[in-house]
Amino acid sequence: ASVAAAAAASACALLAATACYVAGTQQGREWVSQFPMGLGGRARRRKPRPHGLLQIESIRGAGFDVFVKSLNRSARSTMKSVDRALAKANIKIHTVVARGLSMEHFWVIYSHERRSVNFCIAPLVALGRFLASTIMTGFRDEYRVSGRLVAFSHFIVKGSTLRAMWFYQRTEVSKCKIWFHTLRANVKRAIAVVSIKTVYAGPSSGKEQISALKEKFGFPSIKSWKEECDYKGSFMKELPSNLRFRGDEISL
Repeated sequence: ASVAAAAAASACALLAATACYVAGTQQGREWVSQFPMGLGGRARRRKPRPHGLLQIESIRGAGFDVFVKSLNRSARSTMKSVDRALAKANIKIHTVVARGLSMEHFWVIYSHERRSVNFCIAPLVALGRFLASTIMTGFRDEYRVSGRLVAFSHFIVKGSTLRAMWFYQRTEVSKCKIWFHTLRANVKRAIAVVSIKTVYAGPSSGKEQISALKEKFGFPSIKSWKEECDYKGSFMKELPSNLRFRGDEISL
């Protein structure tokens, strides 16, 4: 038992050291980011999960407002009410480069996961998601109320694809329409950056209601996402200044 415990401790120490090294270099963060993005060469699933994709080329010329008009009435109403909901909650947004997380990010993830899993499992799930986001590259939109972090969205641009990677929010702001704000922001970013052709909202975890929600807001479910998303090319390291939030503005 003592040998097994020592081996487990050594493995954990090695994993922690590797994570620290990877998180400390841009090249390391880019390399590890490929695995959560589905580019790590894992075996193909027998039943591929649906993935929400929006092809930007079809709406770039018309613009974001025309895209919103193409949605159904309920979705249009939601998108129009996003700014009002964030302003009412006094939420401020800052865009930062994704270079590690802190404990305030962990507690946001924990609160988010606690809504779907019990209190025994939630810390482990939150820790795994915390470590994954910590060592990845990309950018974060951080949402704060009076300086306190209440939500964040982690996104990555590689090749001609903008990948909405992670989204977490505290329970008390779950009705403030922050997810819809992140959706809007990323679509606007993709329209503005000519090299981006696809916004990828990620897999729907096999839940029909999530797929339906994404489809309602313009992201149809695609199983052949690897053929639709072009990840060939480098990671974006610098986000144009006009596509970042600095705390005073709600809309890009």
